[in-house]
Amino acid sequence: MVLKINKNTEERIQSIAFKDFLEKGYEESNVRDICKKVDIKASSLYYYYTSKIDLFFHIYDNICKENLRYRNDLANANNYSSPMLRLGDMYKGMIRYYSNDIVKQKFLLRYQLFPPEEISYLLHEKYRFYSNEENNIILHLINLCMKSDLLNGNMKPLESLQIYKKNEKMQMIEMITYGTKMSNAELDLSWIKIWNSMNS
Repeated sequence: MVLKINKNTEERIQSIAFKDFLEKGYEESNVRDICKKVDIKASSLYYYYTSKIDLFFHIYDNICKENLRYRNDLANANNYSSPMLRLGDMYKGMIRYYSNDIVKQKFLLRYQLFPPEEISYLLHEKYRFYSNEENNIILHLINLCMKSDLLNGNMKPLESLQIYKKNEKMQMIEMITYGTKMSNAELDLSWIKIWNSMNS
C-alpha cells in the first residue's frame, strides 16, 4: 500500500519540527514526539522524510532559499535606478523582512552559533554555500557602484561587502536579542552610516 503525500500533514510536520528544533535543540528533538504532536504514526513520517536529519535540513534549506529569493528580488527590483539606491533598498528591505519573521532568523543563528556535533560538518558546508550565494548578490551591486564611481575606490569590493554584511547581521542579532524593530527613519540613518563607512 502506498501512502498518498498529504501537503497539510507535511506542513504540520515541518511546523512542529521547526518549533521543536528551535526551542529544544536538534539533539533533544525526536521523531516520536513530533509525530505524536502531528497525530501520525512514527513510521508515517518516513514517507515524507528519510530521517530526522533529512527533516531538519529540509526546514533549514527552505529558510535559506527563501532568504536568498527575497534578497535577489530586492536586488533586481529597480534595475534602472542607481546601484547605490538598489543596494540601500536591499539592506532596508532585508531588515524589514527579518523583522517580519524573526523566528526563522533565530533558527538559523542558533545552528550557526551552536551546531550539533552530529550535523556540524553538513551545517558548515550549507552555511558556506548559502553565504557565498548571498555574497554574490551583494557584491554584484557593490561592483556596479564602483564602476559608476559611486564608491570612491579606496576600499576593495570584499572590504565593502564585509562592512555591509557586518551591519546587516548586527541589526538582525539586535532584533533577535531585544525584540526591537527599526522605523523607516532609523533604517535610512543606518543605511547612510553603512554607505559612509563603505566610502571612507
